[in-house]
Amino acid sequence: MNLVEYASSEEIFIDANIFLDYAIPHPAFGELVKNFLEKVEIEQINAVTTPAVLSEVSHVLLLETGAVILKNHNRNIVMRKMETDRRFSSLCRDAVDKFNDSSAAWMG
Repeated sequence: MNLVEYASSEEIFIDANIFLDYAIPHPAFGELVKNFLEKVEIEQINAVTTPAVLSEVSHVLLLETGAVILKNHNRNIVMRKMETDRRFSSLCRDAVDKFNDSSAAWMG
């Protein structure tokens, strides 16, 4: 079964990839994931996740945002820049804060 077809009243676990395909819009799955999460938000789908999943998503999103800004996907370079440049770090954290605000709505 895929996300479009999911309609069970059973609880479904949402792993990091679903959130990441939404937060970093995946060309093939982004819209499907968005629709799925909207159903979670309006309680048409009963979903759960864990703080560990949300932490993983935040970490990946932080690094990916930095990589996009720097146009460099070298994790060490991105992390070093975050450690030494407060403005850059703040820009990266803004994306995580936006995601965290959204996930709070989805997870009640």
